Amino acid sequence: MKFVLAVVFFFLSFLSNLQSAGETCKAATGAAFNVYELGLKLNSMMDESFENERVVLKEFRETLGMMIAKREAKLAAMEAQLAKLKAALAAAGSPFGELKEGLADHLKHMKNAQEAHTKQEGVVSTSVNAVVTLIQEHHTGGVGSDESATGGATGGVALF
Repeated sequence: MKFVLAVVFFFLSFLSNLQSAGETCKAATGAAFNVYELGLKLNSMMDESFENERVVLKEFRETLGMMIAKREAKLAAMEAQLAKLKAALAAAGSPFGELKEGLADHLKHMKNAQEAHTKQEGVVSTSVNAVVTLIQEHHTGGVGSDESATGGATGGVALF
């Protein structure tokens, strides 16, 4: 576009030298000036169009950059997750080791409870058998009876 303006300017200066030639030269000068004004108008329109495109391209560039950054962040997160997964697979016993450490206190209490139950087994068994005998004596035909509700099949002996 600048080339066109330079040619028009050259043409105008050439015509201004020939202005003394008369009415014909004035008409040619007017036509050349109209061409110059048209070139200037087109140049202004192209400048405005270029600026409008620059705004659109800026928005496109920023949106594309944001999308790329988002995808790169997802990729980085997935790579970190993959690294953690590989580390977990390399130390396959590790999660179970941590679980055993967490359950050690529970296991200690369970062993203590088992020992206490073993010590109390005789007392509890005797108490349960005493209750069964009382039920048989007062609520059924008696101890060892075939009508016994709780020990009929076992001959009055509880199977606890």
